[in-house]
Amino acid sequence: AGGRRDRGGAAEAEADFHRTPLLQGRSNLAQLLPLSRLGLLPEESALLDARKLRSILQRSGRFPDEHRRLVWRFLLQLPGNASAHKGLSARGQHPANAPLHDRLSLRSRRGGRLERLLSCLSHWCPLLACGPGLEGSVLPWALAYDGDELSAFEASATVLANWGQRFYECHSHPPVELLASVSALLAYHAPAVAVHLQQIGADPAAWAWPLLQSFFSRALSPADWRAVWDHLLAHEPVFLLPVLVAYVKLHGPALLAAGSAQQACATLLVDSVLRVEPWMKAAYALLDATPDDLLPRWAPFSPLPQGHSYPRHMVPQATSVVLDGRAEVERIKAEEAEILQRRYLAARAAEAGDEAVRSAAAAEARRLEREEEEERACEALEVARWRLRRPDGSAEADVRAAERYVDAMRGAAARLRGGARSRGGHSIFLADSCESRLFVGGGGGCGRRGPRGC
Repeated sequence: AGGRRDRGGAAEAEADFHRTPLLQGRSNLAQLLPLSRLGLLPEESALLDARKLRSILQRSGRFPDEHRRLVWRFLLQLPGNASAHKGLSARGQHPANAPLHDRLSLRSRRGGRLERLLSCLSHWCPLLACGPGLEGSVLPWALAYDGDELSAFEASATVLANWGQRFYECHSHPPVELLASVSALLAYHAPAVAVHLQQIGADPAAWAWPLLQSFFSRALSPADWRAVWDHLLAHEPVFLLPVLVAYVKLHGPALLAAGSAQQACATLLVDSVLRVEPWMKAAYALLDATPDDLLPRWAPFSPLPQGHSYPRHMVPQATSVVLDGRAEVERIKAEEAEILQRRYLAARAAEAGDEAVRSAAAAEARRLEREEEEERACEALEVARWRLRRPDGSAEADVRAAERYVDAMRGAAARLRGGARSRGGHSIFLADSCESRLFVGGGGGCGRRGPRGC
């Protein structure tokens, strides 16, 4: 188990990439060397001592702040391919990073550097631009190498290609196999916590994947995050999983008290106050106690090669099964979109038909209303004519009332002329005949009978 801590142990000593120790007594020489050459010094150089770095971690728990950037450069074996990085930068902003202007404040100089870093990574490996979360993964590295865009890019690319080597098997969805390994490790080392998380519906995709995707940056302060990565960079990439499980295990009492998945996720993802030293001790103990068949087999650390370009194959691509499944999902989405379009067109046609029916009903209602008004006009004309012919000698007294009726009926006749022309002039003729009979004193009624008789 101790060999796991040394990235393969003595058998892989020659392949051990710890070729760059903390500077010891010759810092002036290191300051005179270009940063891109410090990670390429020969193994026998007095500036290099892998055992010195590990002893510092065991004694102090972290690397000194003033030397951390150089130590990380040594551990990551950054090649310093300035021409290759310049070629990626010359491509400009990647289209996938345009929405960053809405999510991040890129007006500052630091924000512009982050945007260029993300664009370079997306141009280098287009797979990285296909899903969310890239900025959360590389932002800590951009801050760690603030002002050194070449080192920030190469450190981010190296970390993504090694410690994130299992992140993209189901891209752009959470990695199923990786999360299953995390669940198995947690069930082995903290069974009560694992059972409780399962009972409250806290899926590993909700609490483990955000921590892995952000490389713990979303839950830690910058100082604690740097201390944790001192230990991660000093070991093989698979050490990332014991560190995660130890983090969850140390939060066990709070997780057992959580009554919902939201509470459990909040416990793990929001500003952890866990001290780094006991956390790392627990991670080392957990790594030593993990059976070989339970710890997943990851590819060993592989640095970026020197040259005028960066190989894209370093980031593992999605498997053929995932790619076929993704194509099937896209086909189903296209069919669903077509079905929704057809439903929309059918609804529009139905709405148009309903509008025609409503228009016809309104026209019929207006026609019936005009006929009723015509009936009332005819009745009023007939009553006025009858009163003018009363035999009791009071016809003169009714003349003025008849005149008022006549005036009213003239208005009604005018409305009928204007509203019923579409019916062939029948109503106009009827109104004219009723009005003429009133003045000539014709008898026998107007020829139409209303509800009460004419």
